[in-house]
Amino acid sequence: MQKFDFKVLQAAIDAAVSVPVDKIIEDVQRSEFTKVIHAIDDTIDSEQNPVVVIDIRRPNEVTAEPLALRHVLTIPFYELKTAFKTLNPSVRYALYCDKGVMSQLHAQYLIELGFDNVLVYRPLV
Repeated sequence: MQKFDFKVLQAAIDAAVSVPVDKIIEDVQRSEFTKVIHAIDDTIDSEQNPVVVIDIRRPNEVTAEPLALRHVLTIPFYELKTAFKTLNPSVRYALYCDKGVMSQLHAQYLIELGFDNVLVYRPLV
């Protein structure tokens, strides 16, 4: 049995970079990969098709503060990749989370996987 090399662990700790959450949010908000919408106009997009909002928050967050929209699916972020593959590809989906960070990151990831029907829903406060 080999012994753990603590020098490797220390090197990883020394090289670690701390990034404040505010900086991550700024970087994500500047991203141009994903279209961000700020309002659901009766859940219709420019092609007169429903835009379905996918609430990717944790189930307890959804229960505590549900979205008051007509077309909402609840798919926690940790199930999104698997579940998204089963959704109708002709429908446009707008991902939602409280701060817009997780929704932006997951939307970008889905776009990188080849999905072109993904938006981010970030309502104006």
